[in-house]
Amino acid sequence: MNEIYIQNFTRIVKGLLNYSPPPTQFYANMAGYKGPTPGSITVTTAGTTVNLSQLTTPGGICILWNTDPVNYVEYGIIDPAFPGKWDPFLEILPGESYQHRLSRRLGSQESTGTGTHPIGSGVLFHMKAVGGPVDMIVFAFDG
Repeated sequence: MNEIYIQNFTRIVKGLLNYSPPPTQFYANMAGYKGPTPGSITVTTAGTTVNLSQLTTPGGICILWNTDPVNYVEYGIIDPAFPGKWDPFLEILPGESYQHRLSRRLGSQESTGTGTHPIGSGVLFHMKAVGGPVDMIVFAFDG
């Protein structure tokens, strides 16, 4: 229990805006033992699927770091059943890094019917570089 310690601090200062919520810190659990994976990857402008196959327990912490000084990366999901379609929902600018908890249902698909499809039946974690290829560091851990 409490194998992971997370600390967050944010401050925004622009003109008359000066915002600084209280810093947060917490411990998180890690059920499995795998990670960090996959490590350094090159994200292309055509898109790169992030290989998380080494993880055995979904829903772990994932640290993303854009090491490029110029180009940014969009990330989201793709479904191989629909080639050419992808759904970006976040981006990471040059030099930025963030930590997220991956969904324990990454790979599942919601349907309008009852239930979900089995894990591994669909969507994949996907990134696209904008402006040129980007070396990203992706450290994902078991949930």
